[in-house]
Order: sequence, then structure tokens, then C-alpha cells
Amino acid sequence: MKNSPEESPKFPVEARIALIFSIVLILISTVQLIYRYYLPTEGWLLFTTDTFEHPDWLFHENLVDTSSDMQLDDVIIGVNSVSIQGRATDAWVQPPPEWQKGAVVNFEVVRAGEHLSIHAPIVQWTGSAILKNLWIQPEIAVGFVSSLIMLVLGTYTVLQQPETPAARSLLVFTAIFFAMSISNLVPIGISVQFDSSAFFASAFFSFLIFPILLAPSILNFTILFPQPNPLMIRYPFISKLPYMIGASVGVLLLFPAIPTQIGWFATMGMIILSLVSLLHSVFSIKDRLSETQLRLAISGLILGLSLMLLVFPAASEWVADAIIAQLLGAGFYVGFAIITISFSIAILRFHLFEIDLFIHNALVYSLLSGMSIGIYFLVVSYLGFLFRAEGENWQALIATGVVALVFAPLHTKLRSLVSRFVYGDRDQPYIALTNLGLHLEMTADLSSSLALAVESIAKSLKVPYVGLQLFGNDNVQNTIEYGPFQNETSSFPLMHRGEPVGNLMIASRNPKEPLTTPDKRLLTDLARQLSATAKAAILATDLDAARLRLVREETETRRTLGRDIHDGIGHRLVALARSIENPATMFNGTPEEISELLNKIHVEVLQITKQVRDIAHQLYPPELELLGLVDALRERTQDDQALVVKVDSPQELKPFLSNTPEEATLYFIALEALTNVKKHSKATLCMIEFKIENTNPAKIIMLITDNGQGFQHEKTTGMGLLTMKARAADVGGRTQIQTKLGSGTSITVTIPLSNNPK
Repeated sequence: MKNSPEESPKFPVEARIALIFSIVLILISTVQLIYRYYLPTEGWLLFTTDTFEHPDWLFHENLVDTSSDMQLDDVIIGVNSVSIQGRATDAWVQPPPEWQKGAVVNFEVVRAGEHLSIHAPIVQWTGSAILKNLWIQPEIAVGFVSSLIMLVLGTYTVLQQPETPAARSLLVFTAIFFAMSISNLVPIGISVQFDSSAFFASAFFSFLIFPILLAPSILNFTILFPQPNPLMIRYPFISKLPYMIGASVGVLLLFPAIPTQIGWFATMGMIILSLVSLLHSVFSIKDRLSETQLRLAISGLILGLSLMLLVFPAASEWVADAIIAQLLGAGFYVGFAIITISFSIAILRFHLFEIDLFIHNALVYSLLSGMSIGIYFLVVSYLGFLFRAEGENWQALIATGVVALVFAPLHTKLRSLVSRFVYGDRDQPYIALTNLGLHLEMTADLSSSLALAVESIAKSLKVPYVGLQLFGNDNVQNTIEYGPFQNETSSFPLMHRGEPVGNLMIASRNPKEPLTTPDKRLLTDLARQLSATAKAAILATDLDAARLRLVREETETRRTLGRDIHDGIGHRLVALARSIENPATMFNGTPEEISELLNKIHVEVLQITKQVRDIAHQLYPPELELLGLVDALRERTQDDQALVVKVDSPQELKPFLSNTPEEATLYFIALEALTNVKKHSKATLCMIEFKIENTNPAKIIMLITDNGQGFQHEKTTGMGLLTMKARAADVGGRTQIQTKLGSGTSITVTIPLSNNPK
């Protein structure tokens, strides 16, 4: 059941606290960002090495393009004789009087072991400088965009499911990361050493936030996601333990004697515990629906948190090289981007937290494509940055170009995966057609093949519903469906040799988003490929119905014959046997009485003989054996007054048909056709023609035509035509019917011959 603040009079206190905390934290981060933006600054991008207590400030890039003699990896140790080393934990120092916008100050630097004094102006941050910083450090932009998307999803989730603990925890986690991402937009430079507010703000959002808030929020979320276990429900305070641990670490870090590494180790430990909790969730999920919804989210969390752990070797002094440290730090933001992608897909596509949020697929595609471009840009920029740090400019330019070319196919593949996730195989029609063909060939049962094909189309195109309508001879539509029925669908006709055989019905991926032109083009091709199999399935169904009718008719004929023999011939023979069982009684009378009795016996024997002959005619017409097919048909139809029947054969058929199954089949098909002509066509003339086709094997062709009124073949409801087709199919033949209203009917029966005198 979905709840919202408007629908429920009681919005849980926990949800309100989560919303208020998130808003306040983001506002604080925004305010301190604005404050640092307007501080006087040198305008440089600086990296730090060594420890947080005693950092070395390494020059990397001049972001405001002012003139100075600074070079890459120059170590800044002081400003106008004021040392800036070791100031991270010694709070702040008073800035030199010259530290004002527009002034020129003297920076003491160490370059390759040599102490130098370099003059540079003091400026103020500009928008172009911030953009340049994002260009050099694209992971900051990736983190900001990813956290913004997650913040929107987290807020919407809480508003829809305020009573769900995992939803509230997700909002807090994403708000903390977003606040940290906001702070990172303005580089931390030397100016923070000369301002207490800027110093504490940068210290909190660049370091203290990790062990105090970020890691505890991650652990809290993972132990509550997807649902709290019974122990959490019984003892709710357990879910608060991560924040208690974070607060304890924060208190310890206030003491100068405590090394700052304890904060990184605490953060790393809580993230590792988060991974353990997620792995436990993977193996404890039992509900298939939950498994479908959560597999992607949990996989993204595991991969993302694993990449986020890469920041700790650099932060804990295990990696001394500044460039490698920056590259490892980028893994932190890439990991969060992966979490964002996985949760976006889980919420938007699989309705995680039971949220039914309709967002245009084009928007989802654009967001995911943008993220793929960002990841590609991040990889190329950082590897190019690494080459630039280790070589000449022209060598770095060539190396960066090579990196871009090498990773371009990977980027193309990633974009293709995004397109396939959102739109299925729409942009790869060959794959869709191949998959459809494989499913049609997978099983000999045509109905099962079509069911597999329908499922394949639904999964390939990522649509919720696919239906395949088959038009039967009785105009009743048999529908094969995959997915829940949708009221609004697009229909694509299935045509076979100009005859409509069905419809392919497709529901759009989103009720507010119709199928696109590429979708319709691909579905038209798929419908064309399906039409032949659909026609074959219809014919197979018709033949099965006809065969069933033949079996029923044969069963009924056997029942009738058994009843006639038992009740008719059997009773008469019993009565006759009783009449002659006692010769003394039989001949004990006058000659007239004996003669009358013998006459009765004679008449009874003749009637029994006639009845036996009639039964034999029903089993197999003896005229076929005596006269042959052509003459048997002529004798059968010569006394018909209402219909003139002409039977013609240009060559002798007996060598080919004598006493064969094909002869009886043609005979009964012809009689069935004549019955239909008399009942329905209002014809006055019917022609039956035979010819032998000397192929390998030889074939006999029977053509039956009439001058009647014809009929609409696709709308016929009779079983006579189906019976004729079934009889021909039983001996390996086929039946073709050509007719239209007002033009008579032509039936062509082609049967291979088992007896070929040649």
C-alpha cells in the first residue's frame, strides 16, 4: 500500500527527522560553499600528500589563469614568511596582511629540493575557474550529478513510503553524499588555513564527514535494506549503533593525540560490514519477486561500495604518490555512480520499494547515456592526466588520443547496453529477428513455438504485453499472450500470401509513451516473419480438428455397424436358426405349410444378404474394385436429377490406383465435395477431372469445379472442407480451394502415388 503525506494524516516522526536532517545538512554545505567561494584565494588547484596533520601542498594547475612561475608538483610551504605546514590540526593562523584580493604575495616553495620564492596575485574564485576544476577532476562532477539523482529518488521514495526504514535511510545516505559533493565544487586551497570558518567547514566535509556520517549512514542503510530482520524489529536501537560508532570516532578525533587514521579505518570497517550485510541479504532473499527487484540494487551496492574502498589506501598513507592517490580517489565517485545507476534502474524499471513512477523512457535513456559518457570522460581524462604528469605535453597529447581511441569501443558498447536496457533490441533488428527464428525452430509443436516467439518479442523489446491473435476458419480468434493484458495496444497484421492470418498486438513500454518509429519498423518485420508460422499453426489446428472429426465419425460408424450387425443380422440369424433347428418339427405338416415356411426362410436369407452387402459398402465400396475410380463415380452420380456430374480422365487410372489407399481417399473426397455442391452452391453442373503428373514420385491430381455461387473461404464454418483436407493429408497429399462469391468453386486435390507402374 502506497502512502504519501497527503493521503495519510500521520507522517512518521522518523521520516520527518530524515527530511529535516537532509535539508539542514544540504543548506549548511551550500552556505559554507558560498562562503569559501568569496574568500580571497590564490586560485590554484592543489593536491596534498603526507598526512592530514602535516600535509604537503602540491601545485597542480592555475585555475584562474593569473601570471606566476609555479610549476607542476611545486611544494608550497609558506606565504610571506607564514608557514602553512602542519596547520590542518593546529587550527588556523592569522593570514598575512597582504592576503587581500588584488594584492601580490610571496609564496615559499620547494622545487626538486631547492627553496624558491615566487610572487603571485591574490584573486577570487570565478565560475570559469570552477568549471576548469571540474574539467580537470571530472569525478567531482560525476559525484555531484550522481548524488543529485539519488537525492531526488531518495526524497520521492520517502514521500511515497515514509514508514519504510530503508527508504528513510536511503534519503539520509544520499543527502550526506550530496552535501559532500556540494562542498567539493570549490577547491580547498591555502585560504582555508587563514579562516576559521572555512577551515572547520572544509575539515568536516572533506574528512570528518566520512567516519561521523557517511560510513554510518551506509551501514545503517545496508542493515535495513531491503527489510529489517526480526532482530532489528525486536531491538530497534541496533540500527542506531552505526551512528553511535560514528559519533564516538568524531569525539576521539577531537584529541590531538589520536591519529587521524583511526577515522579512515573506522570508515573502511563500516563499509566492509555493509558489504557483509549485503551478501547476507543476497543469500537470504526467498521471494522471487523480491529477488527480481533487488538483484540489481544489491549487485550495484556491492560493486559500488567495493570501488569506494579504493579511496582508503590513499587516505591512510598506503599510497604516497599524489597522482596514484587521485586516481584511487576517483574510484570512490565511480562507485557511487554505479550505485546510482543500479538504484535508478531498480526504482524506475522494477519498482523497488513498490514505487510505480512513470518516467519517459527517453529521459531514462538520456540520463543513463549521460552517465556512460561521464564514465568514459572520467577514464580518458584521468589517464591523460597521468600521462601529462609523467611526460612532455606533445607526448601526453598523443597518449591521451591513444587512450581515447582504445576506450572508444568500450564506450560504444556501454551506450549500446544502455539502449538495449531501455529499448531492448530495437536498434539491433538482426538480433531480434535471429532470436525470433531460433524460438520458432526450437520445438516441433507450432503452438509452443509461437508462445516462445511471443515471449521472446516481449523480452527483446522490453514491453509489458505481447499478444498474438490467430484467425481460425470459424472466425474465432485464438490469442497467445505474454504478460498482463493491456487495454491500449498497437496492432500489426500478419499476412500470408495476401490473406490475413492474425494480428501481433504490442503494448507500449510506458502508458504515456507510444511506440517509436524504429519500434514499429522492427515489429512490422517481426510480424512478417511470424506470418508463415502462424498460418502453419492455423492449418495444423484445422487439420487436427478434421482428424478428430474423422476419428469420431469412424468411431460412430463402427458403433453403428456393430449395432446393425448385433441387432439386425444377429437377431435374424438367431430366429432363422430356431426355425430350422428341429427338422422333425419343420417337416411335420402339410406340403403347403412346409412350402410357406421355406419361402419365409428364403426371404429372410435374402434380406440378411442385402444387409450384409450394405454394411460392406460402408466399409469399402466394392464398385471401386469392380469398376475403378472413374466408373464408380459415374455410376454413383448417373441418377442425380438436380446436378449434372461429368467425370473425365484422359488416361487409364487403374494401373496407378487399383486397390490403393489413394483410390479410396479420392473417392470419398469426391463424394464429400459433391455433397457440399448439392447443399450449398446451387450449381447445375459439376466437373471431376483426373490427370497423372509424371514427377518423382508420380502424383495424381483431381480437379473438381462447379458453376455455383461460390462462397467466402475464410469465413466458412463447415467441416466438409476440413474433412477433405484431412483425408488428403493422411496419404501425404494436399487440398487447395479457390472460390469467390458469384464465380463458382474449384477444388484441387494432389496426392503422391504409392503404386507407379513405371
